[in-house]
Amino acid sequence: MDVSGIVQRLKEFAKLAEVNYGYEIEEIIKLRVEDGERIETLLDLILDCCFDEEVLIIYKKLVKYYYGINEVAAIFYINAYRELYE
Repeated sequence: MDVSGIVQRLKEFAKLAEVNYGYEIEEIIKLRVEDGERIETLLDLILDCCFDEEVLIIYKKLVKYYYGINEVAAIFYINAYRELYE
């Protein structure tokens, strides 16, 4: 597979992540879920796809929500993003 094929696959993977996890993130926020393990699992799953703008939006949304529940853990995820993408 050439580079353009890999890039296309990564874009497709990111779109799937946005669609599949975006709904769950909205539900967590709407229902005010405070299950740290569930939230951190989602953050871990979508972090690798934050190169995609739409995924980054839902990642930031969930981190911002999580900050109100567990400030230390949310800061960890902010720093994890920075280490990978900045």
